[in-house]
Amino acid sequence: FVEATAALAVANKNRKKKGKKMVHVQPKTKLPPRTIQQTNQSYMVAASVMRRTEDRISTPTASLLNGILNGETNIIEQTNISSSDAATTTTTPTSNATTNTTTTATDPHNLPLPPADVWSIVYELHKTAPQILTTVIGTVASSLRFPTPQKRLRVTKLLGRLFSSRTSDIAIKFHPCYREWIKRSSDHDEGIRLVMVKYLVLILGQKWKEEGLCEEATDALVGVIRGDPCVEVRLAGIHQICDLVHSQKEDGGGKETSTTDGNGGLIAGRLLQ
Repeated sequence: FVEATAALAVANKNRKKKGKKMVHVQPKTKLPPRTIQQTNQSYMVAASVMRRTEDRISTPTASLLNGILNGETNIIEQTNISSSDAATTTTTPTSNATTNTTTTATDPHNLPLPPADVWSIVYELHKTAPQILTTVIGTVASSLRFPTPQKRLRVTKLLGRLFSSRTSDIAIKFHPCYREWIKRSSDHDEGIRLVMVKYLVLILGQKWKEEGLCEEATDALVGVIRGDPCVEVRLAGIHQICDLVHSQKEDGGGKETSTTDGNGGLIAGRLLQ
């Protein structure tokens, strides 16, 4: 990612010079998988470089990410960072009656890494150099009301991961964005509402010290469980709240919360009122 950002910065510099042709850069560097462990040496080195040079790379990196998120042609043409979710392609066994050949399933461990996508980059940056995201979070949140459900789903997932992260205070620093995100719990798309249930429950479990955030998450969950038009969504909320209550009981009472049942018990009590 560092190499990709540097390459784009050089390309932008060359493009601005009069008489010079636009440099088309296709960075070859790809992000590690989303499930990467923090002990990965290359990841740790890249994170260290980002932190040490944060004051110098913040502006060009934020401009790059904002340009991709806003669909700016001049930015998109100079990078292979996608604004779609990274996905791996798999094959299934098929037979050809004419040639009598069979294609076997491809081992997922042998597949090449997918191209870097902007959603994964933003998430990783919040762990290594969060200051870079100062202007990016607002850009992401501005797409919460995007017309297509696919785009809203990506945005909802990313913000849910950021807001529920134990190591992140983004929900506090960008509280207006958090409140706008909360409203997706009543999105007309069922898949988005299911995603909201997942991350609202995560916030109750992982951000239990932030009473304001948890209160807003509780209100949203109560509204979903009581009034969502889809039975599947309501059941998902009930099951995940029950799981949260059970996990907090096993932890010995909600991780030092002010009640013996933790946030899971609080919302359960609200639903019984």
